[in-house]
Amino acid sequence: MPKYKLIANKFSLGKLGLKEYFGPVIASSDAFFLVIRMSEAAALAGSLGGVLGSVLVNTASKFIPGKRSTMEIDLCDLPIEITSDPDWPQIQLDGRVIIIPRSVIVSTHYPWWGALRIETSERRFNITPSFFYRGGVVKFLREHGWHV
Repeated sequence: MPKYKLIANKFSLGKLGLKEYFGPVIASSDAFFLVIRMSEAAALAGSLGGVLGSVLVNTASKFIPGKRSTMEIDLCDLPIEITSDPDWPQIQLDGRVIIIPRSVIVSTHYPWWGALRIETSERRFNITPSFFYRGGVVKFLREHGWHV
């Protein structure tokens, strides 16, 4: 069973998900990694604002399993243990990545007709895998202990 899996290529933020971001979304048993292209990173930081903006725009933090907050770092700052893993998808290491550790996730929901919804106490993330890829995503997530 692979440790990491590319599950989608776009996501949105908030309950309405009005703004979509296009970039790889990678899942593991410990976290979700939402990659933001550099051109969209500034727009994302501006749209978040408030408490979550201050939590996400934390370039000094490193991903630590069990960390108690969502964070955003440069993709090239992900620990080498993650990016050198043979299961880590081969993606360019430029841009930003939102890391949603398992410890901050309040709920996950993946209806058969829509997006995978991940909720933290501060924000909702809507991840949109291809409809035809849904079965593989559900299988991977369940094998890694996610309730979807």
